[in-house]
Amino acid sequence: MHILDGYLDLWVAAVAALASIAVLAIAARRSAGALDGPRAPLLGVTAAAIFAAQMLNLPIPGGTSVHFVGGAFAAILLGPHLAALAMTAVVAVQALVFGDGGIVVLGGNVLSMAIVEVYVGYAVFRMVRPYHERVAVVAAAWAGITLAALTSAVMLGVSQAFAYDVGTVLSIMGGWHGLLGVAEGAITLLAYEFVRETRPDLLADRTSTIDRRRLFRRGSVVVGGLVVLSPAFAWAAGRVGYTEPLEHAAEATGATAHAVTTLPGILPDYGIAGVDPYVGTLVSGLVGAGLVLAIGWLAGRPLAADREPR
Repeated sequence: MHILDGYLDLWVAAVAALASIAVLAIAARRSAGALDGPRAPLLGVTAAAIFAAQMLNLPIPGGTSVHFVGGAFAAILLGPHLAALAMTAVVAVQALVFGDGGIVVLGGNVLSMAIVEVYVGYAVFRMVRPYHERVAVVAAAWAGITLAALTSAVMLGVSQAFAYDVGTVLSIMGGWHGLLGVAEGAITLLAYEFVRETRPDLLADRTSTIDRRRLFRRGSVVVGGLVVLSPAFAWAAGRVGYTEPLEHAAEATGATAHAVTTLPGILPDYGIAGVDPYVGTLVSGLVGAGLVLAIGWLAGRPLAADREPR
C-alpha cells in the first residue's frame, strides 16, 4: 500500500501531509491522558513488532504480495492515539531508511496506514466487541485496511500521475484490499490471541501498570523471531519476481512519475550493496526494528502518566 514519490500530485501530497500533522498533534496531546498514558511503554515494542511483521511479504504469483499492516492491532492494544504514533514511526522509518514509500508522499502514507486504518479499526472494534470479541478483532482489521486502501485510492485517483480516474482506482484497490483484508483479519486475530495467552494483562485493563523490563524481554524475543524469518520471505519473493503492489499497478497502467527527487534510503529495498541479499535483509530488519523501537521508546517516555520504579 506504500505510495511512492511521483504517484501523487504535489498538491495532494501537501494536503495529506497537513492533515496528518494535524491529527498526529491531537493524538500526541491526548496520548498523555489517564487511559492512554500507562500504555505508553508498549508503544516502542508494538511498533517494532509491526515493522518486523510487515517484512514478511507473502508473494502472490503474478508479481505482487500481501503482508500484515497492523494498524488495527496496534489500536486494539495501545488505543487509537498511541497507535497512530506507533504506526507513524513505522511508516517514517520505512521511507527514510529503506526507501519504502516516498519522502514527498510520506504524509499520504501516514494518512492511510497510520491514521485511517488505526482510527477506523479502533472504532469498529469498539462497536462490535460487546457482541463478540473475536469477530470484533477480525472486523476491525478488515475495515481498517480496506478504508486505508480506499483513502490511498482517492489520493491516487485525483492525481494526474496515475493513469486511471478515481472510480477505477477505488474499484481496483477497494476490491483487492477487501479480499486481502480477510488475511489481515486472520493475522490480527492470531496476534490478538497470542497476546491474550502470553500477556492478558495488556488487554484486560488500559489503566494497569506495565512491567517495562518484562515487556522488553518478551517483546525482543517476538521481534527477533520475526526478523529472523524475514530472509525466508525475501527468498520466496524472489521466486515470483516480487514488486510492491502499487509499483506493479503503476507499471501495468503506464503511470508516470512527476519530476521530484526520490531518496533511495540508507538501506534501499531492505538490502546492503555488495552483501548477500538474505544477510542484507536480516541486517536491515534488525536495524529497522531497533530504530522503530528506539523512536517508540523515546516518544512513549514523556507520554507515560504513571512511571514504575526501576
